[in-house]
Amino acid sequence: MKNKLKLLPFILVIAVFICCSSSPKMLESTNSPVVITVATYNLLNFTDNIDDPDSPFDQDRGKSQKAIDALGEVFKAMNADIIGVEEIEKKELLKDFCNKYLSESKYFISFFKSWDPSGISVGLLTKYPILNEKLIEDVFLKDENGNTMLFNYGFLKEKPIPFSRGILKVTVKIKKGEEVTFYVVHFKAGMSEQSPERRIAEAQALREVVRKEYTKDKNVDFVVLGDFNETPRSNTVKIIEGLDTNMPLRNVFTLSSQEISNKERASHPSYNPYRPIDHIFISPGMVENYVKDSAQVFKHPKAPDASDHLPVMCKFMFN
Repeated sequence: MKNKLKLLPFILVIAVFICCSSSPKMLESTNSPVVITVATYNLLNFTDNIDDPDSPFDQDRGKSQKAIDALGEVFKAMNADIIGVEEIEKKELLKDFCNKYLSESKYFISFFKSWDPSGISVGLLTKYPILNEKLIEDVFLKDENGNTMLFNYGFLKEKPIPFSRGILKVTVKIKKGEEVTFYVVHFKAGMSEQSPERRIAEAQALREVVRKEYTKDKNVDFVVLGDFNETPRSNTVKIIEGLDTNMPLRNVFTLSSQEISNKERASHPSYNPYRPIDHIFISPGMVENYVKDSAQVFKHPKAPDASDHLPVMCKFMFN
């Protein structure tokens, strides 16, 4: 009996270790440096094959099993801690995907259904605890004269144009005393008559949303990431960066020790990438946390089967 009692503390330690190792990332102690990998990835119409009557342009073909299997391989190889994802129809699809392919990672999932008539939305997967989350949808686009923009086609004609898919805002606790807010977006795609103007308006609206938070607390750390459907030198991206303002957002590729060409930054299309349209921007306070030269377009043999985009990723260190 005495021997059993002597073993009790040891057994308790082992039990706690097993419990912790099967949970999402535990919060490291304040003194331990934490390195996290952040990514953005457009999953290309990650939908089911059920028609959604609330989404007139619902992609009800469903993503093929071959493409989903390929996504699973890409995600495993990336092994990112926090991933902004675009073009998802339902939270259940993300849950099922994580349970089947990423069960060891134990991701928390943030997802809200957006207004988009195609039925697709944005989301966030994180190994770190979510403190708060919301989909910002009450943002309507304005033209260069400050007038509310209106749809000029179909059943939406003459109605105010909201931000495409909304802005997903998620605050995550990295460690004690260290929180980061992520804004996940998916700008208007295509080259229709209104598309370029809408992307510029979305850039202005996004900056205004972020600026309000930054005005409240200039020490706030945040990351803006997603599929912006625009290249680095476009007016849209220049507006987001706002390098001549008191809240400059840095594209992580511009923080590299050597200049990186558009070809090296290209994330679309995945089979022959030449368009750098997926980006990660960071707040002034996050620049010191960025791990130099960690920004990359993640390439994998199965990526062309998984999506028409390649993931973009980088690392941050918190001391």
